[in-house]
Amino acid sequence: MYTIMLFTCKDQGKADNALKECKELRRLSITFGRRYHAFNNNDAEDRVQVTELVSMIKEMIQDNGGKHYTNEMYEKAQRKLREEEERKKQEEEEKKEEERKMWDAEREKQQKEREKEKKVRRKNIRVASAAAVVLVLAGVVIAVGANTTVALALGAPALFLGVLCGLAAIVIWKGIKCKSKHNGIV
Repeated sequence: MYTIMLFTCKDQGKADNALKECKELRRLSITFGRRYHAFNNNDAEDRVQVTELVSMIKEMIQDNGGKHYTNEMYEKAQRKLREEEERKKQEEEEKKEEERKMWDAEREKQQKEREKEKKVRRKNIRVASAAAVVLVLAGVVIAVGANTTVALALGAPALFLGVLCGLAAIVIWKGIKCKSKHNGIV
């Protein structure tokens, strides 16, 4: 650490008292390696306080391997902070991108399920419509071409089943239209 707290008060005792009374100053002093000095500004002739401060500075430099604090050190620390901030920002962007991809995949899955369901319904409509047409035609042919007993026994049920299949096709078709309108698809 390259810092010394300098108190500009009348004596060392006041600096010691300030540290005892103020928890924040004590914490700061600990952060600075308990390096602090009191300087009496009212006694400009006192060279001892200057000598003590210079001695403390030399000791601090020695504790730091003989190196002074330089702008290069500050820039290196700032660069590390910027790199860490950039890394966190990148991680956050990657996380947001991953979430977006998950949402997109879920929407695509739901869209595919809706399309599949729609195809199945359309197929069911075609099958029900075809069955309706075949049964109605069969019922008409039987009713017209057969004798009365056969026409009543087979023609009427065939016509009835044809009508039911036609109604089923209409119900399926209406179900698709209702769901499409509900989902905003027309």
